[in-house]
Amino acid sequence: MGPKMKITAAAVVMLAVVFVLTASSLLVHGQTKGSLGGIIAKLNATPYRMTAFDKALLDFNISEAFSFDPDIKGAPIIWNPMREKFRTHFFIPSRSAYLKMSSKEQYEQFEAKINGIRIGLIQSLGFSPGEFYSEIGKILEVEFVTNEGNQFYIIGRFKDGKMQLVREKQNMPKL
Repeated sequence: MGPKMKITAAAVVMLAVVFVLTASSLLVHGQTKGSLGGIIAKLNATPYRMTAFDKALLDFNISEAFSFDPDIKGAPIIWNPMREKFRTHFFIPSRSAYLKMSSKEQYEQFEAKINGIRIGLIQSLGFSPGEFYSEIGKILEVEFVTNEGNQFYIIGRFKDGKMQLVREKQNMPKL
């Protein structure tokens, strides 16, 4: 993210969700009484710390929320410290242009999405795009999911630095 920042509906919704979740948890625990202004004042006065890594990942996910493509919808990227892997998925609606492409075109489009994630993550962690490119590919897992009727299918998977087109039934998309 540079000095110019676009405010979109996605960013406003994301901030509203964070506010509502935080405010509702305070209300449930009885820590706040009174008006919405009082709740905001209490939240604003409560210090909150996060690691530099969490901040970088949050910034990256917010910047990705600004992109919109009706043919493919990305989920936030999550770091799993137990597995030491980044994980995300893309949902491809049943009427998406991606599903009308040849296998080769799908592969290229999925690979382009993955490369964007790799470069974006590297930059958000404070490095230049050429640094750690192959290393981040080894710790990134991405699934491309679609549905037909009531059945979900994984149609593409990036794992261990390799992109693969697949067709696997799933009960629900993995997060």
